[in-house]
Amino acid sequence: MARALKSRASWSRVLKKMNVPFDSPEADYDKMREFVESEQYSLSAEKEWYIQQGIESANMIAPSLQARHWQAYVSKKGSFIASDNPVVLEGGKKEMVGFANAGVIIYPLSRHVVLHGTIVKMAAAPLTEMLIARLNTLMMLTANEQLFSWKPDFCWLDHSEQYQTDWRLFARDKFV
Repeated sequence: MARALKSRASWSRVLKKMNVPFDSPEADYDKMREFVESEQYSLSAEKEWYIQQGIESANMIAPSLQARHWQAYVSKKGSFIASDNPVVLEGGKKEMVGFANAGVIIYPLSRHVVLHGTIVKMAAAPLTEMLIARLNTLMMLTANEQLFSWKPDFCWLDHSEQYQTDWRLFARDKFV
């Protein structure tokens, strides 16, 4: 709602998309903004609704995922990390990236296995410590707040492509 009410223009776009007449009482920008800012409401949904949405979403993205060229990387040492944003979608700068157009999708299944999907068929790169560090770095860059690793000294690459094992040195703002 905050995004929809960011400006009168954004609110008008939302109303148009939802087919709400501009002259209806619930279309009033100032009243709706005041209501949302008051935080005197709550939204909830039954678990069945979430399950239904998940199934519908899976049906929508399945063709995009099936069209990719997938490979699994297996780390015998269990060197992969994960985050609170479990899927890395890598794409062009300032481009909206989703399952259909991401150049690369990375999905860690465990500390030992990462799935790697590309739009274009590519030969699998040999799994080296540098590749593991690169995949971990992408996971770090797309994390919201949390990283998950079974060991504190996991490998990653800093902004100058230097191999690191101290996560405390990570500075997202140094990456372009």
